[in-house]
Amino acid sequence: MKAIILNDAEKIGVITGRVTQARMPIPPDKYPRSGLHHPSLKIDSRVGIGTGLNIKVTGIRIERIQDISEQDARACGYPKRKGRRSDQSQLSLMDDVRYFDDVWDEKYGLGAYKNNDWVWVIDFKKWG
Repeated sequence: MKAIILNDAEKIGVITGRVTQARMPIPPDKYPRSGLHHPSLKIDSRVGIGTGLNIKVTGIRIERIQDISEQDARACGYPKRKGRRSDQSQLSLMDDVRYFDDVWDEKYGLGAYKNNDWVWVIDFKKWG
């Protein structure tokens, strides 16, 4: 069974039903040349996400990371919250996408969101 890597907060979100979507970077040498075929995931696949947690894949697509919508950011587990962005001196209410941007950079390195690389978008529901 293929695993999708989620951080602890995202795993808690899956357990509570708040997280129903994940994004995974696609290495440039692996960009799909034609069609939409994830190398190891299919609709209805059952996938492990660690520590005995499993999900059922309900949708797969590719898009640029910056194409994420507010609704998709919430589905990934990044709701509006107060936070400090690196380019701001004041705390403010960050919208879902800006919060996702910050977390993406924390996971994949400063400027990763700005690079606007291709990603797999995986929709799922908790299973088992």
